Amino acid sequence: LEGKSLASLGNFGDLLKFHLFATLCCEIPPWSVKYSNPYTGFTSNQWYDGAIIWHEEVGFAWHEYCARDEEMQELWGAFYRPAPPDLVRLLHINNDEYHSRSMNIYSETETEMGINGFMALEEIQHLLEHVRTHERPLLDWLVDECIRDGEEKYWVINMETLDKDAIKTEEEIEEESWHYLKRQGMYISNRAVFEQWMKIPHHQAEMEEHHMRHFYKMLHMVEDEILHRMRFAAERGWGILVMSAKL
Repeated sequence: LEGKSLASLGNFGDLLKFHLFATLCCEIPPWSVKYSNPYTGFTSNQWYDGAIIWHEEVGFAWHEYCARDEEMQELWGAFYRPAPPDLVRLLHINNDEYHSRSMNIYSETETEMGINGFMALEEIQHLLEHVRTHERPLLDWLVDECIRDGEEKYWVINMETLDKDAIKTEEEIEEESWHYLKRQGMYISNRAVFEQWMKIPHHQAEMEEHHMRHFYKMLHMVEDEILHRMRFAAERGWGILVMSAKL
């Protein structure tokens, strides 16, 4: 690349700028150098990939965890709230209803790279002062995982003991069908089935051992890592970004 302009490299130039930018925005937490997967026992120093949050097993649950109650939703929601007018002008932020803090700092390419949100220094400091950590809310993601495992093992569901509100038609659940089991054309709430199985000692012990214990451990590792990066940024007077890249 010596002697060449990034502007003339097309997609490769955009990709290089993105990764150079990401490199300046990350700090590897000491516990991320080597990672032992609690599901397989496999230990490797290759699971960590710089600025990337690598915990795929709980990646989908992170947003639900951040919105577990109004207080936490308000704190973590700062990433996506409408930005102050001075930052909108300075950073050329979209600031529309759906992309309140996204920044189009790269040309449109097939890699779909971009900044989805950010927190300013004062917002990071406020979050670090008020955030509650290592909590164990019963998230839909965890419930669904337990239900899928029980289904694969052919655990029985006692339909007669389920509350009538737990059984709905396809029209009633709309787009939330993944939180329901389909039986005879009707949909049963995963949460209701989970509560029923938790009353059976053998099922309860198996769900806690194979899913809940590992799930919360990894979720809290994600939390620790993100908060570590926030403290790293705050100590230097920086903000923090949420970035994405689809390669």
